Amino acid sequence: MNTSISVSDLCWQVNGQPLLDRVSFHLAGRGMYGVIGPNGAGKSSLLRCLYRFIRPTCGEILMNGRPLAMFSRREFARLVAVVPQELPPLFELSCEAVVAMGLIPHKGWLSGNNADDMRRINTALGEVGLEGYNQRPFGKLSGGEKQRALIARALVQQPKILILDEPTSHLDVRFQIEVLELLKRLDVFVVCTIHDLNLASALCDELLLLDRGRLVAKGKPSEVLSERLLGEVFGVCCTVEAHPQHGNPLIHYFYGYNGTSEHP
Repeated sequence: MNTSISVSDLCWQVNGQPLLDRVSFHLAGRGMYGVIGPNGAGKSSLLRCLYRFIRPTCGEILMNGRPLAMFSRREFARLVAVVPQELPPLFELSCEAVVAMGLIPHKGWLSGNNADDMRRINTALGEVGLEGYNQRPFGKLSGGEKQRALIARALVQQPKILILDEPTSHLDVRFQIEVLELLKRLDVFVVCTIHDLNLASALCDELLLLDRGRLVAKGKPSEVLSERLLGEVFGVCCTVEAHPQHGNPLIHYFYGYNGTSEHP
């Protein structure tokens, strides 16, 4: 079955303030879908609606043609894995134990790990650059190492849909690129928020551009990352040209302006 997410007229309000305002889109087929926009645009709110952390004020979300409410917790956990922006306080667990939590939807809490489980855990740790970290305390890992361990946990979960909120926020440049390239190689449907627009351009198949809770553009990076839209939404001065390696937009920012969208 073709993996898909359909969102129709999605709204979410807090104290009467709309954080998501009539957002609608359809994504189908395995690929890398990036959610971009300035701070406060509604990116994290959208993802939290997708993985059922918050309940929308109005609208509908379908995954593979079914409303979210129709999935049991276990069924949903087998379909969707999540890497949140906030790092959980799993201080007493080893890195291996944190990654092994991804097996729970398939085995349950009390089932022990067999040889195949350990192979999956070790493979996932190696894929995110944490080979040999099995017994290291999760609480003593760096922010970037914790983020990569949580991505390994999601890989072990074997989801059809992987949702990540700022998966590169704690990583240095090399691991930002490596993690996003890893996600792009996976045979899975990936939705993630990304702050770095050039990384989003290079590695995402499609982009969703949010501004003040509204979806203002959707499409390939070449369709979304225009000088006009970047100026209007982000309030920056820039030029856009084709990247010499991959041909997607490469954004060059200008500096020293006073909040206008015109070049200094």
